[in-house]
Amino acid sequence: MISPLPPPAYLLPRVMLVIEHLQLGGTERQLHHLALGLKRAGIAVEVCCLRSLGPFGESLRRHGVVVHLVPKRSKVDVTLPFRLAVLFRHRRPDVAHLFLFTASLWGGLAARLARVPAVIATERNVNHLELREHPAEVLLFRLAAHLLHDRVLGNSDRVTRYLRTALKIPPKRLGTVYNGLDTSTIRPVRTRDEVRRELGVAEDGQILLMVARLTRQKNYPLFLRVAARLRKEFPRLVAVVAGTGSLEGELRSFAASLGVAEATRFLGPRQDVADLMVASDVVVLTSDWEGFPNTILEAMWSERPVVATDVGGCGEVIVDGETGHLVPPDDEEAFARATRHLLNEPGVAAKMGAAGRRRVLDRFTAGRLVDGTLEQYWIALNHADQQSFIQEGEAVSG
Repeated sequence: MISPLPPPAYLLPRVMLVIEHLQLGGTERQLHHLALGLKRAGIAVEVCCLRSLGPFGESLRRHGVVVHLVPKRSKVDVTLPFRLAVLFRHRRPDVAHLFLFTASLWGGLAARLARVPAVIATERNVNHLELREHPAEVLLFRLAAHLLHDRVLGNSDRVTRYLRTALKIPPKRLGTVYNGLDTSTIRPVRTRDEVRRELGVAEDGQILLMVARLTRQKNYPLFLRVAARLRKEFPRLVAVVAGTGSLEGELRSFAASLGVAEATRFLGPRQDVADLMVASDVVVLTSDWEGFPNTILEAMWSERPVVATDVGGCGEVIVDGETGHLVPPDDEEAFARATRHLLNEPGVAAKMGAAGRRRVLDRFTAGRLVDGTLEQYWIALNHADQQSFIQEGEAVSG
């Protein structure tokens, strides 16, 4: 299908990406990929942070992307939308693209005050618990989606369905753009043996790797229970945790209670995830809810098989039995069985890893992220819903 060209006035729109901060995190990494991809495509793209720049913000500046800091001074900062509106009026973007709740609300108000032509919000998670735990935020997000945003994007079809069914956002305002991986930046520096020596893993040992924030969402207790169970069959197995969060102390105590403290490595935040991936045998993700986890893409690009809970967009990236295994959430027996299979069958694991790399190249690159996002910008700028846009493209291709 050949996509129709946008009107000449919006062939190269000016874009302002807005997010709370650019510390290490999945959404922040995706914004980084998107900003650099838009810049390479000739788009005038700038970024605005509402709290702190962080490593991704500094990286964008090094690559020549203009990054603004308009700090949110308190939890309810009524001056923020006006200060943001001043920035928008000065920079005159055609599109304000807002990431996550804080930016979606305050940035949406500012964009309307500044009369930005197209306002787009991206939501990246599926958590039905928030409907009960954070009713005020849910209500505000619904109001913003109806009154402030031209389009709301999910990063998987499951997230988009959640936005439609749980948050009651009209289908005509919704779209899906999958996460993408900038494969040119993911290169291991050290060899598998070098990393395993650093981690104190025996030559004939196995590594289960999980790369994720240490939060309730990720269900690390399940990961540790599975590791403890498998240690009975694989006595040299080591569980490696790459990430930081408020639960580290609690998780260390839990590992000790399971008798696997010495076989667990809490590494904190790491910049060498590609090295860790290459050194691992199986990459796992035990989350209770997700949007579209970047760690799965990185594992597949590194040719590692993945075992993950079938939540959020995990089932849209993993082909069960081909690039890894999907298991029900919080099912220790099923998770251990799937992981055991890959540890016992290294040939199967290698075949799945190779299939995963091919799948990333085919569907989940940074280039596809940029193309899909630009298509959503054009839809919003043309005041057209996605279905009519697709139909026009099919007519052109025919």
